[in-house]
Amino acid sequence: MAAQNYRVIFAESAWTDLEEIVEYWAHESEPEQGVKYAHALSAEAIRQ
Repeated sequence: MAAQNYRVIFAESAWTDLEEIVEYWAHESEPEQGVKYAHALSAEAIRQ
């Protein structure tokens, strides 16, 4: 069976949400955590 190709499109609001998550963690003095979370979340969405 041939693999199917999909295209993932993130809504502008999704990018805004990720930016807010990164800003929250930066405010909590853990900017690396926010960046890691944002990358993991978007990678998981693409993986699905």
